[in-house]
This record gives sequence, structure tokens and C-alpha cells, in this order.
Amino acid sequence: MQLMNIKSFARLSFLSAILGILAFILLSHIYQISKGLLPLLPGFQTPKAHYLFGTLETANGSVFNTLGLSYADVAKKEHDAGIAVAQITIAWKDYEISDGVFDENLMVSEARNINTFLQAGQRVDVQLAVHYVPSWVMQPPPRHSNGRIGTFIPG
Repeated sequence: MQLMNIKSFARLSFLSAILGILAFILLSHIYQISKGLLPLLPGFQTPKAHYLFGTLETANGSVFNTLGLSYADVAKKEHDAGIAVAQITIAWKDYEISDGVFDENLMVSEARNINTFLQAGQRVDVQLAVHYVPSWVMQPPPRHSNGRIGTFIPG
């Protein structure tokens, strides 16, 4: 008699667990459909996609030059496609070409690109790539006539 109660209890527990999992899956799908995260049933129109970020870096590389697209063209195309944030990477190695010497032309160019995306209605995510160090950083510090290494401050 007691063995039968244990089997019944085990079956009931198993059935309850299965029903709980199915209920969770159903509620999860209902939530995702209501937020537009899953497509609706076939034949129903899905809402237009809205993306926060595009893929990779915005207007990165020569592919856009090859296609004859400017930053303004890319910004408009991305904004029209629903991409809300443009991404630009500023690498330390590209800007500080030697200790304390900065490439002003590159800075002006990047500032112009950022303004282009802002004018197109996008936000801009500027990533600082400080892990790409300039080659001069890896050079040993200078030796001075007094035998010391590094910057010599008399006095």
C-alpha cells in the first residue's frame, strides 16, 4: 500500500514539473511576441525591426569607399534602416604618433564623422581603443649622461 502511494506521488510530481515547464514556455513566448521579439503566426505582419547597433563598426574599412558611399550616405542608410547608434573607434596608436605629438588631421576627420552621424539623427558610441598602443610606447626610455634612465629633471 505504501509503495503505491510513493509511485503515485512520484507520478504526480513528474506531471506537475512537466506542466510547470510548459506553462513557463508558453508565458515566455507570449511575452516575447508582445514585445516584438518573436515573429507572429504565419500570415500575420510582424512589426518593423528597430536595431540599436548595426554590425561591426559603422562605415569601417574601404568597402564604403569602393562602393562610393560617404559617411553621410552611410549615416542616412543606417538611420533609415532603424539603426539608432553609430560606432566609431579611436585608437591610441593612430592619434598619438609619437610621445606628446597628435595627428590633428585624423582628429578633425573623426570629429567631422561624429557630427555627420549626429546630424543624421543617430547617437554615437565612441570606443577608445587604448589597448592598441603606439609603437613608441614599447621603446626603452632614453639614457642620460648621468646614467639615469627616463626623463631627466635637473636640480
